[in-house]
Amino acid sequence: MRLSSPTTTDRDHRAADRLARWAFVPGSILAGETIESYGEKVLRSGVGLSTRDPKEIINSDLKIYDAGGYDFAIAQAEVTDLLQLDEHLKELEFSLNEMCEKKGLDFAMLMVTDVVGNSSRLVVVNAPPILDDLPYPRQIDGTRLAAGVVSRKKQLLPVIFGLLEV
Repeated sequence: MRLSSPTTTDRDHRAADRLARWAFVPGSILAGETIESYGEKVLRSGVGLSTRDPKEIINSDLKIYDAGGYDFAIAQAEVTDLLQLDEHLKELEFSLNEMCEKKGLDFAMLMVTDVVGNSSRLVVVNAPPILDDLPYPRQIDGTRLAAGVVSRKKQLLPVIFGLLEV
């Protein structure tokens, strides 16, 4: 899990290494930790679907786009386990549909990203038929599993734009 996002830069790696030399020294409250172990604890403490309202989840990291004649939104929520989505799926779909109506969007997507497992599940509402060609396997619950996809900008958007702008 060592800074593995596709958006991680060499500068990020250098900064993490430098901070680790200061933070994880004997006698500090973080003694015995590593970048990996501490990073996982930080991630696990701050993310999840159970502690937030579905409207807050879809609006806290939301971007609106237009491509191929469609106006749409993609929200992203970080979790430490994709199984969290199962118990909240219906409420999230309802909130996405409600947002589409209020903002006049053609469709909306929530990218639920497992920051530990480096994978995402996509919740899509009002999807146009062209999105049936998404290269992510449809799951029994209707979500799509985007294995290895964690960056909306660098990994998901190029695929969406590629389908919509044909």
